[in-house]
Amino acid sequence: MSKTWRERDVTVVELAGQYDSFDVQRLQELHELLTALAKTATPPWLVLDLGHTRFVGSAFLEVVFRVWKRLKERDGRLALCCLHPYCAEVIRATRLDQLWPLFESRAEAVNALAAPELESEASPPTDPGME
Repeated sequence: MSKTWRERDVTVVELAGQYDSFDVQRLQELHELLTALAKTATPPWLVLDLGHTRFVGSAFLEVVFRVWKRLKERDGRLALCCLHPYCAEVIRATRLDQLWPLFESRAEAVNALAAPELESEASPPTDPGME
């Protein structure tokens, strides 16, 4: 169904197939996987790669929305990448692209989520006694 791995401290989930509202079992499995990742991923940064996903329905969007809310509770971030035109159109039509950034490639999505970590590593810590 899906593959999961870590890239630069970002959890990447490569989804496959389609996620319509009639495939209750597949949506339930996806919900369980993504919810578990949203609860446990450290840092709570998640990229969903939809490169193999040709169709998404409203139930899929609800699953992703709930996962995004759970990530936000942990100061986490969610990004979507590699969307087929139909899937991108659905997400833009529902204006969910205002919540979840969309990226052309997985590398762009991973870099965008991992970038704040790089900025904090590049900046030396300030010594409160020196102010």
